Amino acid sequence: KDTDFLHVTNWKKAAELVAAGKVKKKKGMYLIPMDQAVKEGLVYLIPEPKSPHGADVDPTGNYVVVAGKLDPTVSIYDIEEIRTAIANEDFEGEDEFGIPILK
Repeated sequence: KDTDFLHVTNWKKAAELVAAGKVKKKKGMYLIPMDQAVKEGLVYLIPEPKSPHGADVDPTGNYVVVAGKLDPTVSIYDIEEIRTAIANEDFEGEDEFGIPILK
């Protein structure tokens, strides 16, 4: 494949599902199966150059910065733009597990 992906997770919504008892618990840990995560809108993908080495949120909490180790590219994403893309279902497709890929 030509890209890897930044995985965007709606952890607040996941916490709501846990609090509502809508997830499984196995060996003392909460488990949200991938099909449920996709159906509930918990996970999305953003294409990145191969082998992103890390992602971090800036001190303001407004941006995600992703840097690669095999590619000198640095991507900076505005978290509000990610939320808007998700709300508008601005997808370019989905991966083999059905996870939406943001444009």
